[in-house]
Amino acid sequence: MLTCPQCKRQKPKTAFNLRPNGRKRGPCRKCEAAQCKRWEANLSPERKEALKKTRGDYKAIHRIRDNEARDKWIAENPEEHKRQSTIRVRRHNKKHPKRYAARTWVNVQRRNGLIPLEPCVFCGVKETIHRCHVDYDYPTFTFPACRKHHYDYDAGRTKLPKSVQEEFENHKRLALSKIEQGCMMAADSRRED
Repeated sequence: MLTCPQCKRQKPKTAFNLRPNGRKRGPCRKCEAAQCKRWEANLSPERKEALKKTRGDYKAIHRIRDNEARDKWIAENPEEHKRQSTIRVRRHNKKHPKRYAARTWVNVQRRNGLIPLEPCVFCGVKETIHRCHVDYDYPTFTFPACRKHHYDYDAGRTKLPKSVQEEFENHKRLALSKIEQGCMMAADSRRED
């Protein structure tokens, strides 16, 4: 346990930003975040704008540099990249079995030509259409969305159109009624035995 010099509370080591040698660096993370917010609040609007631009440039420059380094490594190590990708995908599929099963179902249906190519339900674009799942418990219900809207929907930045939401509710009701019918038929067959 370490003591924060600002809030004077005893906190575990994980609550502090540590130096490479393992010693704490100033206040705890909460106090440090509050200190940064106070500092930014006292800045002039011009300085805030300049800071925002600098941060954006810094992120963009480093993103480009990191992408170039990654692409270079992939070009130099294609076998290792393939091996690592396979491991990553298998780990993800094992962690999310419902998601994996739903995506597999969509890919098989698409390969067999059973899912028609439809425009995005958000913007009407017909290029790079993905099939999105509203709920992985109902893998047979998907709706078409372009790449941008698919990612926005998954991140919670866009809401599902009302027509698709109503269609999904009908699909759920139908699926539940089929399950109930199956349970009733199984119960009837047990009674006959």
